[in-house]
Amino acid sequence: VAQVTVRGSPHQLIAPRIIAYEVAVEYIYDVCTSCRELLSRREVALVQIRSTPRALDDLTKKKILNIIEQEIFKLKDKKIGFISNVKQLKSGFDIYTTSANLARHLAYAVHSQLPSHIIETAKVAGIKDGRKIYHMTYSVRVITYKSGDLIKTKEGEMMVISINNKFINVQDINSKKYKQLTISELLNNNPILIEQ
Repeated sequence: VAQVTVRGSPHQLIAPRIIAYEVAVEYIYDVCTSCRELLSRREVALVQIRSTPRALDDLTKKKILNIIEQEIFKLKDKKIGFISNVKQLKSGFDIYTTSANLARHLAYAVHSQLPSHIIETAKVAGIKDGRKIYHMTYSVRVITYKSGDLIKTKEGEMMVISINNKFINVQDINSKKYKQLTISELLNNNPILIEQ
């Protein structure tokens, strides 16, 4: 039982009234939905970060983790989900999240700051209340070519001149012509790094 006292007046000229009530309060000890989601460690989506053709160097790995950390900090007040696990692999990272929206946001945050390509895939994980439940995977392929690398594509041998987040500039070895390709165009040409 809780005692509640209310004081107020309908108008400035009327003296305030004080009324006391006794109210029965029922306590329910439970965890809020956000905390329950955090504690459950339920994995709904995966962000796979891989590199091609070389492994990620330590500086790039730190940059990726820093990007993820900054994005999580920005989203801390927007109940969008949680990271349930981060696995650092030889070839990159696997980041498990409790929300597909969070996984998509993290994948595109990495993609916007590094030369990369994203592939989204959905796998049916089950059916609940007659609706399909999907497990989403966001695969981010980070490009690790450097200026001076020789690559072989469907169009022939090319030398990498420069690379940024969206484009790679190459020079055809035979014709000496320069080309600017998007990262996805380059990957669609199945490039092979020629060891020098």
